[in-house]
Amino acid sequence: MAARGTIDATLEGVKRFEANYP
Repeated sequence: MAARGTIDATLEGVKRFEANYP
């Protein structure tokens, strides 16, 4: 289930991006 881990990491990255650029 490595793909799921990658998806979780991507979602976390998106959250950080949105937090930095609201």
